[in-house]
Amino acid sequence: MESPEGLRREQVRIVNCRDAAQGMAHSLRAGLLELLRLEPQLDAVVVMLADQPFILPAMIDRLVEKMEENAELDYAAYQLKSGAASPPALLARTMFGAVLLLDGDAGARKLFAQSRYKGAVLMPTTQDLLFDVDTPEQLEQARAYYLDRTGNISVANM
Repeated sequence: MESPEGLRREQVRIVNCRDAAQGMAHSLRAGLLELLRLEPQLDAVVVMLADQPFILPAMIDRLVEKMEENAELDYAAYQLKSGAASPPALLARTMFGAVLLLDGDAGARKLFAQSRYKGAVLMPTTQDLLFDVDTPEQLEQARAYYLDRTGNISVANM
């Protein structure tokens, strides 16, 4: 069975992270280790958060394009309204070692703040696309936004 985008079921791997309750770093590490087991020469990896339901395929394409434009980049990510770089992000192999050393609830965002890594930070067409669902109230906001599709969620409340 193939999806319209060409993704086949056999291309999808579910990685069970037994340490997920210990923080985001453990899930990130489990996923990266599995990818490296399958593809030891992997050049880069896309990091996406399951609680960002409005990420578009075109946003991932922009990350890839940015990294292809500048081979010296260690990452490409999107900018939150706070100014911080955030997933979705494309991480080059140069960051894999540091990702594997992250601990607790520290994700790749912690690495983006380090001057040793060179990155490109892209602006989303709207901050609504980076909406992060962490609470029941935010889930209701996301449902309303999805059903409405007019962008009536106030970014200030997200």
